[in-house]
Amino acid sequence: MPDFFRSGILLKPRGFSGHIVFSPEFFNYEAGELPDKIFLEESREGEIEVLEASPDNNGDFSLLLKGYETREKASLLSGKTVFLESRFLPPPPKEGFYSFEIYGFGVFDRNLGFLGTVIRVQNMPAQDCVELEYKGVKILIPLTRPLFTGIDRKEKRLDFDLPEGYFEALRV
Repeated sequence: MPDFFRSGILLKPRGFSGHIVFSPEFFNYEAGELPDKIFLEESREGEIEVLEASPDNNGDFSLLLKGYETREKASLLSGKTVFLESRFLPPPPKEGFYSFEIYGFGVFDRNLGFLGTVIRVQNMPAQDCVELEYKGVKILIPLTRPLFTGIDRKEKRLDFDLPEGYFEALRV
């Protein structure tokens, strides 16, 4: 059974033939392969076969989905989250990662050792932060260098070198 990732959303029908606009957040189109099936959030149908798929000029795709070949049926899918097989996920930049893949990773400090487990990744305007529970308090740690020193996917581990007094400043 393949792994899946949240790829984007279905926006609105296009034309009268049942095509719907798919706006991907993550998608490896450079691989030259378009998906032959999609999976929808809250769908009881499981996979939905893609009958036609074509890229737009603005990075979106026009999809014709089996069972939704009319404009009326396609409009029922507007706003739905699309999941694709992980083979369509572009590789992250060197030494990078996707936010969704670090949920549940252990967070370790060079001096203090294990701090907790990633509960959430907060995407903030200035920087992304991992949220974890430390000594019964939810805290945020910026995912920026030099604080963030590395990731070990095999061990499901994020390493940090937090400054002395970091937790005292947070009153933890």
